[in-house]
Amino acid sequence: IGANHTSQFYEGTLSINASLNFDNFNYYAVGKAAAPEEGMLGYTGVVNNFSEDEMGSQKWMQFLVSSGWQSRRNDRNYTYGIKGGFGYGGFSKSGIQLPDYDNGAKETSFFINLNAKYFIQDNLKVGADLGFDFASYNKLPSFDFDTWKYNARKHSSLGVASVSPFLRYQREDLLLQLGVNFDIAINSGSTFNVSPNVKADYNFTPGVGIFLDLKGGTLIN
Repeated sequence: IGANHTSQFYEGTLSINASLNFDNFNYYAVGKAAAPEEGMLGYTGVVNNFSEDEMGSQKWMQFLVSSGWQSRRNDRNYTYGIKGGFGYGGFSKSGIQLPDYDNGAKETSFFINLNAKYFIQDNLKVGADLGFDFASYNKLPSFDFDTWKYNARKHSSLGVASVSPFLRYQREDLLLQLGVNFDIAINSGSTFNVSPNVKADYNFTPGVGIFLDLKGGTLIN
């Protein structure tokens, strides 16, 4: 379920978006068997008294809201924009052997993106995109394969800050872009990454064309 609103002004465009996502599916990761017995994988000494229907169903709900502003090209030949958003969601259930089985993992996230472009000529512009994405995860199940038991719930967070400068040439039938992405990751395996941001798009006729898109970077999935 979603809703969006866009307002056009002389100076630019304002947009507001909101959505609610809900999923209900069979939780095969839990299964419909009783909690493991002593000596079996996942045994913790905790037994949960749930019916087969309760153990076999998992729910996911997420709420997202975002808003942005994109300016028009002004007398100084530049444009700018900003967009930000917030999200919260979570699962209804966790691992079957946990005492709080009916309290699944939760995710909180937010992002902010900035952009600016300067028109050197009508068909040639230089610009940059800046962004920061952050996600926090609570009540994540943590399994110890050495002891075959669940540990206490853990907290995890990830963040990515990026800067992407580019030079772009564009006309009705052709687009050429040369750029690079610089990413700094928080709580990730690699801290600093550099990747290409190259595009080429040519339309032979309306609706028929070829394109090339070489782009990398670090994303939070």
